[in-house]
Amino acid sequence: MKIRLKPKNSTLMGLGITFFVLFAYYLEPSLLKFMELKSLDLKFQACGHLKPGDEVVIAAIDDKSLDELGRWPWSRDIQAKLVNTLAAQGARVIAYNAVFSPLPSAST
Repeated sequence: MKIRLKPKNSTLMGLGITFFVLFAYYLEPSLLKFMELKSLDLKFQACGHLKPGDEVVIAAIDDKSLDELGRWPWSRDIQAKLVNTLAAQGARVIAYNAVFSPLPSAST
């Protein structure tokens, strides 16, 4: 069973939704952000669990790596070798998610 709206009804519905959104933004801008995030949650829940493809690989910096190469942050040379090795292995995209905070100085 399909519900078809007449053009006049769909225009009124569109205007009503638009005014509702503008009114909600005027009253409380964070309400729209909350509604956006909740709708995104529902979208991901509706999709269900999606297993990443076999082509996705995570190269993690773990305790073994830290034992071998020393404490973080590593030198730029070591990080460049990591990126070059991943590229040589066929990585088309390399995403870096790391914190590069300065080491505390000896005088503090």
